[in-house]
Amino acid sequence: MKTDRRAEGAPRGIWQLAALAAALAALAAASCGPKETAVCGEEEHLVVVPSTSETDYDVSLELTPKVTDQAVARVARSCGLLTVGILDGRPDANLALDQEKLKPRDEDERRARPGKVTEDLIEKGDEFVQSQLIVPLEEHGENGGSPFLAGLAKIGGEVESQGWLLPTVVLIGDGLVVEPSPDDGEMINLGKEEVDPKRLDGFVDMLRELEGACVILVGAGATSEIPGRRIRASQDAMEKVLGEAGVEFVAVRSPIVPAGC
Repeated sequence: MKTDRRAEGAPRGIWQLAALAAALAALAAASCGPKETAVCGEEEHLVVVPSTSETDYDVSLELTPKVTDQAVARVARSCGLLTVGILDGRPDANLALDQEKLKPRDEDERRARPGKVTEDLIEKGDEFVQSQLIVPLEEHGENGGSPFLAGLAKIGGEVESQGWLLPTVVLIGDGLVVEPSPDDGEMINLGKEEVDPKRLDGFVDMLRELEGACVILVGAGATSEIPGRRIRASQDAMEKVLGEAGVEFVAVRSPIVPAGC
């Protein structure tokens, strides 16, 4: 009996067409993916807070513009959140945090013009930082005290109460803690004295709302003339307290902000 070759070829042709369609769909998906991720990666929340103590103020004026340039770029690329504030001697009363969401409103435009959208988000972030941080910092002046730990606790409380994304907190200053102990109210000065670690225990519970966050100190040691061992001891004490609260910590002297902890 004769075989109808057209009938034999039909199923094979259908499978070939199906395979071609699948390949084209995969290619289309691959070509679309990078355009979206080029603008919006994994969402980041950066909090930038310079200190205005007598030993920190000049360093904060110098480093804050360099730090915020990096923060704005990172947040814009991730379509995330940028929060800023100024740390003075009374963070519980005075540390007000302002926030800007750097996310494109038009999703179709984001896909079609990723490079331009990122540029627009960076421009928006720069304007926010200039008005809400750079200018107010220049007008602020110096103050007494360096309550870095209480300042971080205040930031954690805001993150919790506002329901914000867990942040990377960038503190700008020397990191030499000068603030009252939460237990007895006596001053702690990590740059000048040996401190019983137990006197810092009261900060641990205060910092728990930042559990899982990353804290980066930029300007560590700053222009301080105290011995290097005291600078290191202060940073070690901060790392220990934050670590007990579940917060990661890294300190750098340069204005280059590490990618994380």
